[in-house]
Amino acid sequence: MNGIASCSFVSFLLIIAINMATITINKKSAQKDEMILISRQEYKELLSFRSRQIKEVPLTLRQKKALLRARKNLAEGKFFTLNELKQKLAT
Repeated sequence: MNGIASCSFVSFLLIIAINMATITINKKSAQKDEMILISRQEYKELLSFRSRQIKEVPLTLRQKKALLRARKNLAEGKFFTLNELKQKLAT
């Protein structure tokens, strides 16, 4: 049984070795972490996702001020949890 298992494992390795392509990556790109390798299907899904994303819209001055105020309140702990909000709305 051991001989059969090792024989099929060797065959498996040979099949992988035959089907593998050689890829050359230039050292400059590899050092900068600028390259990734994904399957064609994953790449197509990424492109499809990117095309469906909502385009960014610039905030108005009023919205920017409200966002800054909200961030300040959050940093100072001036906010309600969802449960606290539910309790306040129920009363």
